[in-house]
Amino acid sequence: MNKTPIMVQYLTICVIVFFSIKSNCTYAQETSYGVTNFYSSYFHFWKDDPYINELYMSNSEVLDQIDDFLTSHKILSNRDTLTIIASSSPDGLHDYNLKLAHSRVLYLKQLLLSRYPALERVIIETDADVVDWSKCKELIKNDLKLPFRSEVIEIIDQNKSIESIGIDLKQLKNGESWQYIKKHILLKFRNAYVYIRLSVKEPSLNISLQHKTFNKLTNEPLQIDRNILRDYPLDIVKSCGTKYSNNNHFALKTNLLFDVISLVNLELEVPIGNRFSILGGVVFPWWTFDNGQADSKRHRIQLLNANLEGRYWFGDRTKKLTMTGWFAGLYIGGGLYDFEYNAAGYQSESLLIGGVSGGYSHSINKEGSLRMEYSLGIGYMVTDYIYYQSHFAPTGEWHPMYQESGRYSLFGPTQAKISLVWMLNKREGVR
Repeated sequence: MNKTPIMVQYLTICVIVFFSIKSNCTYAQETSYGVTNFYSSYFHFWKDDPYINELYMSNSEVLDQIDDFLTSHKILSNRDTLTIIASSSPDGLHDYNLKLAHSRVLYLKQLLLSRYPALERVIIETDADVVDWSKCKELIKNDLKLPFRSEVIEIIDQNKSIESIGIDLKQLKNGESWQYIKKHILLKFRNAYVYIRLSVKEPSLNISLQHKTFNKLTNEPLQIDRNILRDYPLDIVKSCGTKYSNNNHFALKTNLLFDVISLVNLELEVPIGNRFSILGGVVFPWWTFDNGQADSKRHRIQLLNANLEGRYWFGDRTKKLTMTGWFAGLYIGGGLYDFEYNAAGYQSESLLIGGVSGGYSHSINKEGSLRMEYSLGIGYMVTDYIYYQSHFAPTGEWHPMYQESGRYSLFGPTQAKISLVWMLNKREGVR
C-alpha cells in the first residue's frame, strides 16, 4: 500500500488543527465519498452589545475564515446545518442578560444570511443562554492574579442567585475583585458559537458571495433587516446595522401642562457622556382674543421665554436608556411677557428665573423613542412689571392705560413639567 497519500493527509490535518487551535476555531474536512465539511468558531461582543464589531478581538479573522470556508464548499440542501448559540455574562439581571443573548442570536443570524444568501437553504438551529457563575469559577480558580481569589470563590459557592452573587462581588473589598473580573474574565463569556456543517456529495464548487458587507477601508454599514430585534426591546438594543453612542442622541420635548393652556413650547436635550445632559427650551405663545367691539372681553397671552438647564442622571447607566431614570439639575432662564385678562394686564421685559430641578423619565414604547418625563423646579423668580387696563377707542382699537409698576419676586416652585419626549437618533455605521 502506498503510504505517501496517507502521510500527506496526516500532515494536512496537523496543519489545519494547528491553525484552528491558534485562532480558536475548527475547520475540518473528511476525504472519503460522502464527506462532511464543518467549521466552528466564536464571535465576541462588547458588554451590553448585540452587534458584531469587526474590529473587536478575533471577529475580523472569523469572518474571513467563514468567507474562505463557504467559497470553498458548495451548499447542497436542507441536510446542511447552521448552528448559532449565543451567551451573555452573568453581570446584571438574568432576564436582561437572557434577552441580550437572544438579540445576539438574531443579529448574527441575520448578518450571516445577509452575507451568504445560500445559507437560507440550510437547517438553522439557534439557542441562547446566560452563563452562570459556576461556569466562571474554573477561570477564577486558575487566575492567580485575581485579588482576594479565595473570597470570590467562597461567594460563588454560596449558591445564591446570579444577581445576588454579582452584588456580593461588587461589595467585596471595595470592588477591587469585581473590577478585575469585569476586565479579564467576564469578557470571555460574551460570545456566540457558530457551527456550519455541509454534506458534500460531489467535488467542491465555489458559491458566489454577496459583496462584503463590512468594508475595511470605508467601514460602510451592514445592510440588514432593521426590525430583526423588534421583539427584544433591551435598554441597549438599537436598530440593526447601527451603533449608537450617547453623543448621537437628542430629545425633542413639549410640556403638556403648558400645551393645555395654549402656551406653545419646545425643548431640546442633548446628552454629554453617560451621566450629563444639557436642556434648552423656549416658550413662545403669542395670542390675543377679542372681537373688536367695546363690550367684548379682551384676553392676551404673549410670552417669549428661554431657559437652559444642566442635568445629572443617577443610576447604573449601562443598564438604562440614555436620559432615562432619575435626574437632578440646575436651570436658569429669562424673557418677556404680556398677560391680559378681561382688559386688565401685566407686562414686563425683564423676567429672570433660576433654581434646582429634579425628576424622572421613562419609556412608553418598546423602542424607547417615546417617553414621559416628570419634573419640578424650586428656585427664585423676579420680574419688574407694569400693570395696565385696556380701553376701547372710538377708532376701534384697544389702548393700554398705565396704572402702576412694581417688582414681584418669589422663592419656591418656579418650574413644573409633565413632558412628552421624542428621541431622535443620529446613526453611525457598524464599528
